[in-house]
Amino acid sequence: MSGTANVSDLALRLGGGPSWAMVRTHFDIQAFGVNAYIAEEPGIRIIEDHDELGERAGRHEELYFVSSGRATFTVNGDETDAP
Repeated sequence: MSGTANVSDLALRLGGGPSWAMVRTHFDIQAFGVNAYIAEEPGIRIIEDHDELGERAGRHEELYFVSSGRATFTVNGDETDAP
């Protein structure tokens, strides 16, 4: 475990999709989940359609944070640009 890290140094490539950085594992965070996704090119879908109330959902809240570039979030059919 290290006290500092660059997200791109933790990233694992997931097939043809975005890279995924296991932040929780790297820092041994046990109180909550935290990971990072990195889209190397525009237009890549990062998070699949889902809800937190379904049968297999964890019923937890999620936080999405855009650290660079921009993203478009669609929640309940409403699109939000997040530069």
